[in-house]
Amino acid sequence: MIVNCTMGVSIIIPTVLNMGYNLQPFGGICMRTDTIKDISSRYPQSESTVKYMDMLSPSGLPTSLILSSDTLSQYFKISLNECEVYWNATSCQLFSNLCVLQVYDESATVCQAYQSLALSRTSASVSNIDVPRGLPWLYYGLLSREDAITTAGKMLDLNLTITTSNSGIENGVLRVIRIASTIKIWLVENNGYFGYGDNFPHENRLNKAPIGDGILVPILDIQYTERDISAIRESDFSKYSSPTVSFEVTYNMDLSEYWRTLAIVFAAVCLFTIILGYYIAYGWGKRNFNPTESKGAPILYKICGCIGPMCFWLLFSISIYYLSFYKGQSVLFVVIPHNDGDVANFTGVLIVAFVCQLLFVGKKVYDQCNVDIFFCDWEKTKGKLSSGNEESSKNVPISIWRLIFMANQWNSIQNYRRINVEILLLCMYFFLQGLGYRYAAKLTPEINDLTIGTVSPILLFAVNSITWFILVAIQLILQTIYARFYRNKILQYIDLLSLCNISLLLFDEKCHGYYIHGRSVHGSADTDMQEMNANLKKEENDLVPKRGLNDSDQQSFELVVSQGFKNLYRKVYQVVVSQENNKLSKPALRLRRLNIRESPASASSTSIKAYETINKFICSFIDKNSKEHQYVIRTKSYFEKLFGASPDMTGMSIFFHDELGISRVLLYGVEFMHLILLILLYNMIDILTDNSYLAILVTYVLDIVIRIVRSVFGERNISKKSLLDWKFLV
Repeated sequence: MIVNCTMGVSIIIPTVLNMGYNLQPFGGICMRTDTIKDISSRYPQSESTVKYMDMLSPSGLPTSLILSSDTLSQYFKISLNECEVYWNATSCQLFSNLCVLQVYDESATVCQAYQSLALSRTSASVSNIDVPRGLPWLYYGLLSREDAITTAGKMLDLNLTITTSNSGIENGVLRVIRIASTIKIWLVENNGYFGYGDNFPHENRLNKAPIGDGILVPILDIQYTERDISAIRESDFSKYSSPTVSFEVTYNMDLSEYWRTLAIVFAAVCLFTIILGYYIAYGWGKRNFNPTESKGAPILYKICGCIGPMCFWLLFSISIYYLSFYKGQSVLFVVIPHNDGDVANFTGVLIVAFVCQLLFVGKKVYDQCNVDIFFCDWEKTKGKLSSGNEESSKNVPISIWRLIFMANQWNSIQNYRRINVEILLLCMYFFLQGLGYRYAAKLTPEINDLTIGTVSPILLFAVNSITWFILVAIQLILQTIYARFYRNKILQYIDLLSLCNISLLLFDEKCHGYYIHGRSVHGSADTDMQEMNANLKKEENDLVPKRGLNDSDQQSFELVVSQGFKNLYRKVYQVVVSQENNKLSKPALRLRRLNIRESPASASSTSIKAYETINKFICSFIDKNSKEHQYVIRTKSYFEKLFGASPDMTGMSIFFHDELGISRVLLYGVEFMHLILLILLYNMIDILTDNSYLAILVTYVLDIVIRIVRSVFGERNISKKSLLDWKFLV
């Protein structure tokens, strides 16, 4: 009905009086009578008509129905006039949404009015001419006269926002309701009919623009069906009565170029590791002077030592790239590989890296458990034992307890590391699983969304590795502070060697090894507490020479000996080792380890004499009393430090000062490679099983196995090569 206002202006009021409406003008807006007549003359058909052409009747048969909409009747003329005359943005939005409620039906009055108004306005967008000025964009090709296929190749000049809430238009009704992680959309009319999607497309592609960060215009076709609400029964569970509607967006990207680039990078990395491994193996062969020995195994071992870390850093770089750019993007331009083939490629490289790293670390631990170790005792006898016959008197024996003490100390630091793996794994579980940081690897772009969900293997690798290295860095900083201001076990061991007047010589290769000069500056270490304290006071007041070689502070060295020195050393040293091997080869003596009450075994007289001969030979060599075997002390060149190049060993032996070089024959020396092995294993188990608890358990078991193997076989090696029964090592 129409109520007259002053000055010949009328107000449109809904004509239906039994719907609960009050007879008040909408928003207090009045319209001129001639304006109403003008709109009615331009659009003579009823604006409130809603046509249901593909509706299901209560019997389930297809039918059609024409009804009148109160919403369209109330808002059409007001919104059209305000938008057309005054360019009111709210009215233009309302007017356009009325056409949307008619499902873009071009025969509907409101959609005809929209098209007429849109054609009267030029486009405000340079990139897309189909966007009318001051109106929402509803139709493809309306202004450009192009079909949808052509329009789909254009750039969007829009800000697209998807909002999910529990509200919406209540008298229309468009409701967008979010239930858990599922979004359901219903369109409900007050006349008792509803529509819903019946057959949504399985896939709709959003194509990235060739230039810039935008996307091309998406085209989405939706097929839907209406049904009379009165036909719905509680016992009817069909899709027409109880529809299940879900909304999901999956972004796909052509990754063929990406995989081609990655294949080239991977091939380059493999080629580089092969060259590097061969170069390292060549240096190893040059130091070991055995041209007849096959270099195949050393080359393979060195290549594995290069492939493991290289592949790890390659995977880490890829995962960090995706974590940074995918989670940090505000405009879609990066999509994570997520199909089975892409993930299989990533996981395959991860498995290869783990296997290579495991072989390398295992071989490194094996080599450490077989180093040639010799404790050189500088202590001199303090005279002869008094007896009735001076000719038959013997020298005062030199105490063996200092050597036993230093062998035990060396045995105790074989498994010394700066990183506590137990604490590291507990912290990993606390942060990743307890605090939920693991779910920062979900496929959703929000980095702060830590709700439980499916994670991406590539992003999970990045999150796990970053957390691992942060925790490692924290422990390293704390351990560095602890070692600097309180105790460094390796430097402390070097000090103990000087107090005990014992030097340590190790060979991890045939002509390469390490030497710690532990000769006491006081001449003797087998003394009482009072004399030892007096000696330390002298050293504190600089009243004695320095502890290092040639009156310097340099005590720890990496050494490369000449072939003549090593041949002579090995000739005598093999007597010690062979005697011990014969002793250990006897079944009865090997089983003696099972009896803890059995007394320690004695060394043969031949081994003892050979040991004493080596001791005198090394003392003579260090004092430069052997004209045939001389050495020089120098620093490494930059090329030798950077590439590990071997020096010329045809002449004298060479000593390189390296304060912590001796750590390379301890578990401390392979700690970095060990940590890479553990994080590779952790990531591999976590990705393959999607179980961080199992990953932590398996990683911890591997760490325990490596430590047990290093401890047991390292202790056996000390016992065999220092002539000390294993029971002396506690």
